[in-house]
Amino acid sequence: MRQNLGTMDRYCRLSAGVLLLTLGAARLERSAGLLTWLLLGCGATMTTQGLLGWDPLLSRLGISTLDADDIFERNQSNPPVEARK
Repeated sequence: MRQNLGTMDRYCRLSAGVLLLTLGAARLERSAGLLTWLLLGCGATMTTQGLLGWDPLLSRLGISTLDADDIFERNQSNPPVEARK
């Protein structure tokens, strides 16, 4: 599982996911209808994608929102095996 979400995309998904989870939890106190469960499900999905940096749909479509800076930072944090010796 390679990351395919850029930094800004991850922050946006994480923020939107937490917002949807909060809205779903607030609605859960009043009624547990379909909209409530959709909000909670979408919020959990977006929060997980933001934390992991991976979107399975984008992966299947071969799309990546990583830009050059994200790729450079990721490669610097995990140098090749030859460079570690």
